[in-house]
Amino acid sequence: MDRVNYFYDLPIYRVSSERFDQDWEKYLQDSLNMWPNEPKEKVDEFYKMEPELKKRFTKDAWQIFGGPWRYNEIIGYIRLHFLGDQIRGEYWLVKSKRIVKTRKKIIDFLSHKIVPEKTIPRDATNSEIYELIMAYIEEAKKYLRKWHVDSEDFEKIGKLIDWKSLINLQ
Repeated sequence: MDRVNYFYDLPIYRVSSERFDQDWEKYLQDSLNMWPNEPKEKVDEFYKMEPELKKRFTKDAWQIFGGPWRYNEIIGYIRLHFLGDQIRGEYWLVKSKRIVKTRKKIIDFLSHKIVPEKTIPRDATNSEIYELIMAYIEEAKKYLRKWHVDSEDFEKIGKLIDWKSLINLQ
């Protein structure tokens, strides 16, 4: 039996960082506006006179909102690995009936593969192996289209890896 050779965990986010930033800006504006019937200009003028109060309210709102996106909005992972001459990705997701913004989560194993595996030809180059891995990731992104699979960091390093050597570590 072939040994599983894990090589990367791709995070799955509840929302993209752009959407998170938009939601945060709206939440912050709503939180800072203690006088909903007053014009925005008057509220802005108040905070110009009281910058420390605005700073404190912003810090409190950030904590209530949930903190930074990168680690707090993760709802699961795709654990990429080689199994023999195949590229696969285990599927891990929060254990919840509905995926909502939360700070209490348990990530649980869902499946041995999120999408069908890709077979690596024996004579594949490092570049071809990388392209197969990226094709697998793109299929996983389509499958999880309502969430955000973050492959940005993997894409930065993926072209630099000696995939043939990594596969042969099995």
